Amino acid sequence: MSAKSYVQKVKSACNGNTEGEVLFSNRSVNFYLVDPVTSEILEDDHPLKGIKVKGKALVIPSGKGSSVVQLDGLYQLLTRNNQPSMIVVKDPDPVIVSAAIICDVPIVTGVNDEFMSMAKKGGSLRLDCQRRELTFVESVEESK
Repeated sequence: MSAKSYVQKVKSACNGNTEGEVLFSNRSVNFYLVDPVTSEILEDDHPLKGIKVKGKALVIPSGKGSSVVQLDGLYQLLTRNNQPSMIVVKDPDPVIVSAAIICDVPIVTGVNDEFMSMAKKGGSLRLDCQRRELTFVESVEESK
């Protein structure tokens, strides 16, 4: 059985295309609390504590933290090639958007509730920056 997919038009700041396995959190991530060497989330009470963000399509509700800590945390990941493949934010704020743009990490906004519900189940994302299309592909296990 083939996996199901869903395409949504989005707002994005990126060049080219990217993809990654979904790493979903219903809580925001402060990149300053992500280990730049291992890419593991360090925040004690975060549901993704110990999970690596490297190469993942990080799907979060919003940004978290000041501009300095978000930018520095994301930059530290970038300098070690440990950044997420993209950041998808339901309710963007200027801090996380500007940090992603400065660090050249693709950022996507404008996703709807249906998308967030699907992403919560896992799968993968493909971002076509030119078309501004985000394609969610269910994991094969989920589509059975």
